[in-house]
Amino acid sequence: MNKRNLFIALGMILLITFEQPALSSSFIYNPAFKTITINDDSLRMLQIQKRVLEIQAMDFTKLSAKERKSIYKELRQMQKETDKKDNGGVYLSVGAIIIILLVLILIAK
Repeated sequence: MNKRNLFIALGMILLITFEQPALSSSFIYNPAFKTITINDDSLRMLQIQKRVLEIQAMDFTKLSAKERKSIYKELRQMQKETDKKDNGGVYLSVGAIIIILLVLILIAK
């Protein structure tokens, strides 16, 4: 395989690997109705986000120690739930991207 074909193949693999599936799996666009349908997971995430905002707006000085502890446990449980639905996405730092590009350039030469 010549260098150009190798470079194109690696580029295609990178494009396929790093696509953003979170948006495509959460929302379904229906052009006939011009609406966006939200699946159950997205609805639950919105509920969790709303509850977290409610908790942030609370005044904790007026709560007892038991109430604060129960709210803390609720937040931890919601965090575990959101971590499970995160789908384990791949996150790359700028340094990692630079290293990958350098390796691709070295392979292409």
